[in-house]
Amino acid sequence: MKNAEAILLVKFNSSLSPGALITACREQLDDFRNVPGLIQKYYITEEDSGVVSGFYIFENKTARANFWASELAKNIPALYSIKAYTLRVEQYKKPIALNDELLVRPKRFIRPDKMGKPNDQKETIMTRVMN
Repeated sequence: MKNAEAILLVKFNSSLSPGALITACREQLDDFRNVPGLIQKYYITEEDSGVVSGFYIFENKTARANFWASELAKNIPALYSIKAYTLRVEQYKKPIALNDELLVRPKRFIRPDKMGKPNDQKETIMTRVMN
């Protein structure tokens, strides 16, 4: 089991439609699967406001810092058509998890195309990215 010691939360508003955003996220899956030290990444959309977040779980702070300095991270604004002045980045220390096993290895995974649509047809994007 991998230890999670660093979290990165990237929040923004996108000018992409929900469908185009899902497509953009899916197109980047292999790139994120190859990020050293990235245990998990969730793409999520807040139901009421439509704010999009990338929730990244890293093995350690060094892996998080290396990712944030990478070309992939620098291209996030263009990849997801982030609206000007809406990008917010938050870094968190080692998480305390209710169930470490679920944090690292979900027993059940729902593919984005099989998920129901929340209120107002806004889609929640949740994608498992494992090393």
